[in-house]
Amino acid sequence: NGHILEARNRNQLGINAYLNLSYNKNKIIYVNKAPSSGFDALSAGRLHKGYPINGLFSYDYVGIEVIDDLQYVMWRDHDGRTHNSSVTNDSFTVNDIVYSGSLDPKFVGTFTPELTWKGFSLSGMFACYGGHVMRVNTDDMTAEGSESGYNITTFIDAIPSSYLNYWRTGDRTKYLANGYAADNIVGSADLYTRYASCNVVPADYLKLRNIVLGYTFPNQLTRRVGINEARLRVQMTNVATWVRNSAGKDPEAVNAFDGTNRDKAPRQYTFSLFLNF
Repeated sequence: NGHILEARNRNQLGINAYLNLSYNKNKIIYVNKAPSSGFDALSAGRLHKGYPINGLFSYDYVGIEVIDDLQYVMWRDHDGRTHNSSVTNDSFTVNDIVYSGSLDPKFVGTFTPELTWKGFSLSGMFACYGGHVMRVNTDDMTAEGSESGYNITTFIDAIPSSYLNYWRTGDRTKYLANGYAADNIVGSADLYTRYASCNVVPADYLKLRNIVLGYTFPNQLTRRVGINEARLRVQMTNVATWVRNSAGKDPEAVNAFDGTNRDKAPRQYTFSLFLNF
């Protein structure tokens, strides 16, 4: 806490600042149950010796290959060889998973500057989180449908607009097929493509959490009406967000593990009046 410029009376300018910093580092040193397969090692909550408790693991995504009018999702093993088999098969082992980073931020900081002058006060709280990762835009890697179209939505609640990417580009090596064309995908692509390394991005972000404007009425005025103290306060919450990832996703509006979108926190306004009799 810093009192940069101290106001000795109500009419003087006062400048205060409040800074909080924290650093998080952890490592798992013992695990009594090993993953049963490479795909099991990708699961949420799976612990890996030598890595953080909320480590994010992926498979090394290579791209989409088209062979005989069929789409194959390609991945690279620990020896650098590429495969087009499903990562749910035995060919994908625990040694083939790659560490993408931690879901928990390494650095967390808040900074709150405050100005006071003639009964007015103005402050804003900035919050910064960094050093962690998340998955985004996994809808782009989702495939669904059959010869009947989209009448069977097994893995999603609604048809995402990203399905249009496949039909608009015409590039079958860039996006997975959907609709009736999804029958041409080899393997359960919609089950495991969320674990592709291409979906992982930095989750660093800076937010202006709130701005607060207050006014304390002069004692000479309040005591005339039998009030010891009176304060008026206006607050704006969720003011602005700056993110590091190229997708422009707010990390607080994304499920960091599977990359699905959540509702963004709306901007809120609060007006309050404090009276002390």
